[in-house]
Amino acid sequence: MRKSIILLGNYPPPYGGVPTHIKYLADHLVGRGWDVHVVSFAGSTTGVKHSAGYPVYRLTRRSRWARLWQLSWADTVRAVCQGRGVLRSARSRLSWVLTANFVRELVKRHNITLISAYHLLGAGTVGSWLNAELGVRLVTTVFGEIYSQTELHRRHIDDVCRVIAHSQRLLSCSHHCAASFKELGIDPQVEVVHYGVDVRHFRPGSGGNVVRTRLGIGTDVPLVIYVARMVQEMGLHVLLAAIPEVIRSHPKAAFLIAGNRGELTADAEAMAMRFPNRVFVMPDVPYPDLPAYYDASTLAVAPSINARACLGLAIAEAMATERAVIGSRVGGTAEVIVEGETGVLVTPGDAGALATAIIALVDNEAARAEMGRRGRARALAHFDKEVTNQRMEQIFEEILA
Repeated sequence: MRKSIILLGNYPPPYGGVPTHIKYLADHLVGRGWDVHVVSFAGSTTGVKHSAGYPVYRLTRRSRWARLWQLSWADTVRAVCQGRGVLRSARSRLSWVLTANFVRELVKRHNITLISAYHLLGAGTVGSWLNAELGVRLVTTVFGEIYSQTELHRRHIDDVCRVIAHSQRLLSCSHHCAASFKELGIDPQVEVVHYGVDVRHFRPGSGGNVVRTRLGIGTDVPLVIYVARMVQEMGLHVLLAAIPEVIRSHPKAAFLIAGNRGELTADAEAMAMRFPNRVFVMPDVPYPDLPAYYDASTLAVAPSINARACLGLAIAEAMATERAVIGSRVGGTAEVIVEGETGVLVTPGDAGALATAIIALVDNEAARAEMGRRGRARALAHFDKEVTNQRMEQIFEEILA
């Protein structure tokens, strides 16, 4: 019998840690003969799109509410009772019940035997309902949601415990986020599977000179790259505060800010206007183009500021491209960067410390080069997406055995 699975989480676009992982994993599983279905909540349009041999069902909030007339009596009871703790409002609660209604149909229609749900409340809750109702096996992956919404999870500890009880395996992409349950006074067994990147896609010599030529930056100009959402929690405001100090020390230094638009995009663009030809803002760089941007850089920065940061795939991407990385000593960053060997760790939120670290590495070409070489080797050994995919498949097969 063909192995079948639903991956219940976000699928690109937009790209990000979870969506990228799900795409990598879905591609791998299909290549291994699995029947794969992806249910995604990302994007602004609904519908089904086939990608690399599997369907991706996109559920917008509107498309979920369109299913209201299909609710069974059991769904209605769940919306009122079982779903009580899922989210704060009855409207959000009902939205997840409607999602469960859709996923239930997929399970029955395609004889799905396993659900891999990403995040506890929401996808994990849907999976727990269907495990209890249909016996479909469940793997739930926790990220940094407990750190970022601790009080919400404490208020709804019964729902958290229900997801734990109905999951055949709990996973996390870092030891840091695996330990987040302790914030709730519980300590379930959680297996850590570090997420990987495409080390063949992200590699040195992947077109950096083309990017520098396009931007008008000479090969002798130190270029610092930031690749992340343009939001405060990713520490972009810390980098923006550090930029003037770095440019005062190194007037030729340049900065490239790339990633999805966010609340700090306007601030980044204002910094680019303040330092023309020194600060470049490139929102929403297409995923296929990212390796060339990393390759154009001298070093990368990942100045996240809070504990929600589980790992940092942008760090692994930069390392795979043989670039030294400066990260914040917060979250799971230290599980990727080996301080002094593949990069530098600084105090989160400290713009002065970030600027000092940037200046020090700009001034030390030998150290940068050695960190880059060691970073590439570490990415190949520990953060190759194929290692992640193989372990995930092994876990799925153990559960179905």
